Amino acid sequence: EDMLSEATRCLTFAGPVMRTLFHGSSARLCELKAEEGFELPKDLHDKAGKYGNAVHLANYVGGANGHSEATLGRLRNLLVCDVCPGRACTAASGLGALADGNGSWEGLDLAQLRAAGYDSVFEGEAYAIYDPRLVLPRYIVEIELKGLGSEDNASRSESEEVLELRADVEKLRQRVEKEGNAHLKDLRSAYKQLAAAKQKSTGSGSLRLHPMQRQEDPVLWDRCVSRLAQGAADGAGLAPGLEAVMTSLQRVVNPVLACEFYEHVADMLNPEAEIQLLFHGTSSEDSADTAEHGFCITTSPGQASRFGPGLYFSTGLSCFQGDSLGPHQVFLCEVALGKPMLVQSERCLDYDALQRAGFDSVHAPRGSEGRCDEWVIYHLAQALPVFLLTYDVQPKAVAAELLQQVVSLEEQKRNLEQRLADAEKALQELRPSEEEAPETNADG
Repeated sequence: EDMLSEATRCLTFAGPVMRTLFHGSSARLCELKAEEGFELPKDLHDKAGKYGNAVHLANYVGGANGHSEATLGRLRNLLVCDVCPGRACTAASGLGALADGNGSWEGLDLAQLRAAGYDSVFEGEAYAIYDPRLVLPRYIVEIELKGLGSEDNASRSESEEVLELRADVEKLRQRVEKEGNAHLKDLRSAYKQLAAAKQKSTGSGSLRLHPMQRQEDPVLWDRCVSRLAQGAADGAGLAPGLEAVMTSLQRVVNPVLACEFYEHVADMLNPEAEIQLLFHGTSSEDSADTAEHGFCITTSPGQASRFGPGLYFSTGLSCFQGDSLGPHQVFLCEVALGKPMLVQSERCLDYDALQRAGFDSVHAPRGSEGRCDEWVIYHLAQALPVFLLTYDVQPKAVAAELLQQVVSLEEQKRNLEQRLADAEKALQELRPSEEEAPETNADG
């Protein structure tokens, strides 16, 4: 703390503000940094980061998680740190001018930054701190990777029976986790009942993708925007200066697929495991077919060959080439992972091989910085598409304009719907008088 106080006196910004930021690393390195403090990459004979010889920290856990290394059991370690960033250089304040001839900041150091009148770099919800004394580790946090959170997938059209069965399943699942297999048979039965109840529901006609507007459920919209930001930051992350903007959110409503999903969960080796939300890449050509008929396992060469022909999921968009410039679509899916097999190298697997080994899925932790965690399942009914997210990766200035256009279009749609509702109401008020008019004339 004395070193931190001394370092703050060197800041170009006269009034240092303390921030709480997150730093991801291996478990052992987190312990060393907590004991001895941070050092710069060059002092450790290590490769500089995206913004040069600096300590890189994130504003939120998802950003730091991209730099963590998994241990057995899918655990990760993060450092929670007090940081004085001083005056931060951003894209808007001239970060581009500090890049080299190739547009890279890997050679950037404290001397260059101070010469430009700055103490740190802030870009994409992350800080680069060039004086390690300005970073004070406070806590080591051990986390377990839990996908992209949880979501209530109950649509407004679901019956009371389905809602009650969902609640029963969750209670039984937690009891099996805490008390053992005494209630496992009851849990399997509850999943079967939920599947049967979903089979009876008719949904909303033949429409499988239901558009959702921000004003209908702003909390859900914001959660999906946050998940998209987490996915964009995971792994290699977006190129400097780019941003992902969600332009559309659609709910998948398909009772047949839901029935098949819950029936399969009931028969899994480990049905008590919590169902996870994960991304699965798609395209505008395939998304409607997936919402109607479900997923299809590909046997084409490429990504699927890493662990055999299966369905691949991740918390990062880069696994699906979803971080390149332009429009993209991704499904946010409920995935029943059950008991995952932890794999560290490529191998060809299938459903039968996993079952014989006592596993339900495959988990491939990120092997190095720039990669994302991946999960693979080998049974089509083990994943249920829940939401379809459409987003656009653009330079930040264009992204800000695009976001304004999305908000403007939503406002225009809302005004048009209100005008149509007013017109319909006025039409209904006119109809009784029109029906009474002939009777009045007849009496006359």
